[in-house]
Amino acid sequence: MKLKRFIFFGAIISCLLGVIIIGRENVFYQKTREVLFNNILHLNFYSIQSDLNLGKEFFRKWRLKKAMVHFDRVLKSETNNAEAHYFKGKILYIRNRTDEAMRHYEESIRLDRNFTLAYNGLAMALIKKEKFTDAAKYLYEALDHEPDNADTNFGLGFAYLEQGRYDQAVIHFKRSLKNKPDSAEAYYKLGLTHENVGDTENAIINFYNAFKLKPYFVDNITHFALNLYRKGEYEQSVHYYKKALDLIPNNENFYFNIGAALTELKMYNKAISYYSKAIKINPSHTNALNNLANAYYMTGDMEESVTQFIKLLDINPDSLEAHFNLGIILEKMGNLKKAMKHFEEVLRIKPDFAKAQDLIFRLKNKGTIQPQTFTD
Repeated sequence: MKLKRFIFFGAIISCLLGVIIIGRENVFYQKTREVLFNNILHLNFYSIQSDLNLGKEFFRKWRLKKAMVHFDRVLKSETNNAEAHYFKGKILYIRNRTDEAMRHYEESIRLDRNFTLAYNGLAMALIKKEKFTDAAKYLYEALDHEPDNADTNFGLGFAYLEQGRYDQAVIHFKRSLKNKPDSAEAYYKLGLTHENVGDTENAIINFYNAFKLKPYFVDNITHFALNLYRKGEYEQSVHYYKKALDLIPNNENFYFNIGAALTELKMYNKAISYYSKAIKINPSHTNALNNLANAYYMTGDMEESVTQFIKLLDINPDSLEAHFNLGIILEKMGNLKKAMKHFEEVLRIKPDFAKAQDLIFRLKNKGTIQPQTFTD
């Protein structure tokens, strides 16, 4: 009898300790919490709540397979458990099993009409399937229960962003941030919204806020660097593209964009190095070849410039930019016959090209035109 009481009270204490220490990040506490919940499950009585808590604990630690075992066990014992349906839906959504996830979110809402998180989950799944109107409907239902819910407002902002309804997107992302000011994702999406309407200044502000909260968020860093480039802050653009490279080495586009920013700074030799790295990763990167050729031209190395333009034309014989720029360089080198041939190719590719006649006119009259650099 005493042993049974000991087991019973031990289980209660384990439950209480598990609740008390939830949320602690220390590895010791995480392990202790996990062991306590497991001890409860292996006693002579079964607790749905402890199984649910353990499932949530595994989910929080991103151990999704183990989390799913516990949520399934809860649903086997209690099919109308709204929380278990919700978390199972989340795991299925993460695994890209969107239709199955939606069924569990819908069941969770059916069981608890006030379960805001389930509305949000269902809406995000609908957004993933590009059903934006349906997603907005569920999110507005969620707002009826919690008007200031940060996740719901974020979902609405996301839905409006995907629809191109940027004014509405801004409103809801700002509402989300008002109640959850530490959301890097919300700042990032708000930055994207401003970027899409050409508001570079506000895009930069929000991308920077996201960066401060989540310095390893690569998508945010690349958009931040791109908008700094657009604003003409080339040194800062290079700085953040290099941070992106630290996170994803050997990314051809990061190398290319650093090269483009260095070109704007007239640091041609350094630009050559970065364009060359982009081409080494992707030998068919035609914009990098074009800009590399132009960078060589700007350093006075016309022969190497010609070599790179010819490589570009081997990949794309109809590159108007390559023929245009190669014609200019060959004319400066005194090879008028080959220069004329390339200008004629420009006219062949684009007969209505407004500058075509001017190109030939300038060539005949010994004029000069600077080669053109291209950016992503």
